[in-house]
Amino acid sequence: MKKTFYFLVLLLPAFAYSQQSWQKSTPLGYSWKNVGNAGFSEYRAQIISLALDTAGQPYVAFQDWHNSEKITVMTLKGTGWGVVGPAGFSTGKADYISLAVSPLGQPYVAYMDYAEGNRTKVKKFTGTVWVDVGLTGCSDGQSCYQSLKFSPAGQLFIAYTDLTQSAKVTVKKFDGTNWLTVGSAGFSAGQSNNIRLAINTLNQPYVAFEDWAHSHKIAAMKYNGTAWEYLGGTGCSEGVAYYPGIAIDPSGYPYVAYRDEVNANRATLKKFNGQRWVNVGSGGISVGLANCISLDLDQTGQPYVAFTDSAASFRATVMKYDGSKWITVGNAGFSAGTANYTCIAISSAGVPYVAYSDNGNSDRATVMKYDSVDMGIFEHGGRLGLIYPNPGQEQITITTNTSGSLVIHNISGKQVLQQPVTKPTTTIDVRRLPGGVYFVRLTGDKNLSIGTFIKQ
Repeated sequence: MKKTFYFLVLLLPAFAYSQQSWQKSTPLGYSWKNVGNAGFSEYRAQIISLALDTAGQPYVAFQDWHNSEKITVMTLKGTGWGVVGPAGFSTGKADYISLAVSPLGQPYVAYMDYAEGNRTKVKKFTGTVWVDVGLTGCSDGQSCYQSLKFSPAGQLFIAYTDLTQSAKVTVKKFDGTNWLTVGSAGFSAGQSNNIRLAINTLNQPYVAFEDWAHSHKIAAMKYNGTAWEYLGGTGCSEGVAYYPGIAIDPSGYPYVAYRDEVNANRATLKKFNGQRWVNVGSGGISVGLANCISLDLDQTGQPYVAFTDSAASFRATVMKYDGSKWITVGNAGFSAGTANYTCIAISSAGVPYVAYSDNGNSDRATVMKYDSVDMGIFEHGGRLGLIYPNPGQEQITITTNTSGSLVIHNISGKQVLQQPVTKPTTTIDVRRLPGGVYFVRLTGDKNLSIGTFIKQ
């Protein structure tokens, strides 16, 4: 299989520059605000999935009731939302929708298509139309609960409940031409519901799901290179649990969030420490019963959990763990009305976005973000000019129309190089850098330019 390399343009992790003057001015200036207009879909939107590209551009996929419950994808275009390709592009009614954006910024979507034998379909947007991914279909037969993810290295994986394998879990990866089964098909002990997928930096897939073989607990499994194995026994929850979410921190530790029946159906987050699952903070972090739970981590590994809370009339709420306690991000219940299908994504700049079906706007799609109301001048970062060759082995050249201080960080946020830039073209020796992705930041007098490159 050929390796694929990318030109990425990323916003740098905020934690690496916590002392810099261009950081957001004060937490008092932050609030939840609409991204574009609230309720931007034509009609009711359900089964919502949210993804951000590397520059923080939001994409939303949903079951579109304006188009016979087929799938539609939209993105922010200027100050308003626009359709990506044609609306309602699936053959028939779409369900279990999962959206992902490649490192190149190309949206992909997975779903179950009722008009195509309830099989898993994966499509990508070419710039004009949506086309099938792979020469053959993704699933071998009927399937549901699809979860689509790109690894940090850019390989595409999918997990789903495989109805040809007694509703057990199957995971596949795309090799550029075909979908290949990871390990064995139907590897879970029994029936699975609500599967969620995550990939670590070593390209190893993890899944969390409702495990019917073990008293409806939430189970987490990992592919170790030869076989799938349970993490920390056959359940990371103590009892019956629902709505799992899974994410992996920069050190490789998996987190799993879920609605916990043992804790009065509140939201709970656990971390696998290598031997067992431990609570992150207190168990039962929500005030009331939590539905539609979604988990993401920022670049530092700080966990954020989004959910609808019965204590806030099932409006959307987001909480984060600050290392010692759980705190509410902004105000609890920030949506205009009841929220459904809440999903969260954190940009590489550390900005949380939440998408949901908005009962306060006739069940149309809404996206909100928690960000500064009064954005400082240094937040208006632009992209660097050309970085070439990219990937590079010995030297890279950066073109820019401004002077300033150039800093390069590795993917963990550690500074590996710094030098002044005084000319439109700067050549940098990268022979001593290990292979991998690097972030580039050029700070001028009143501007910030950002980009990335890959060292082969």
